[in-house]
Amino acid sequence: MADLPTSSIDMILCDLPYGTTANAWDKVIPFEYLWGQYERLIKPQGAIVLTATERFSADLVQSNPALYRYKWVWIKNTVTNFVNAKNRPLSRFEEILVFSKAGTANFGNSPDTKGMNYFPQGLLPYNKTVNSRKYENSNQLHPRNAPDTYTQEWTNYPSDVLNYKSDRTGWHPTQKPVDLFSLPHQDLHPAGRNRSG
Repeated sequence: MADLPTSSIDMILCDLPYGTTANAWDKVIPFEYLWGQYERLIKPQGAIVLTATERFSADLVQSNPALYRYKWVWIKNTVTNFVNAKNRPLSRFEEILVFSKAGTANFGNSPDTKGMNYFPQGLLPYNKTVNSRKYENSNQLHPRNAPDTYTQEWTNYPSDVLNYKSDRTGWHPTQKPVDLFSLPHQDLHPAGRNRSG
């Protein structure tokens, strides 16, 4: 990574070792080194997308809370962690954590407040007038001075829950399905700008 040019990467997508097993390959990479390289390489609106499960998820977010933006939850078609079935619930999901130097909001569509890259897939044209919801005691969610109506251009926005079958074809015991990673690539990489489904 050290040989790659600074601010040259649109998206980093990595399935890091979580440090949750006794396997020799499952050793957590020191966060200071990772973030030093990731922050150097990523473009200002780029995304750093990392898979995780709890305890590792919490540690990863706490290692760089300033860049943490949101997560997807991957619901698997199989359960794992049978070795602990008598002591805790089986695991059926993993998380995909998203980090960025830019925020997730683009207030007023100003170039000065450009948010991180996000190009949601599968949108359908809507172009309907929608009434704004205003709350008298809050200026955070919908400001009181917001227009009474606005035009909603698109519908069918994706949620943060992903359903993909686990890949049991077997190069690696924690291997993720290729299709699972196609969504972050399309939603967060500039090549995914074609929004309609």
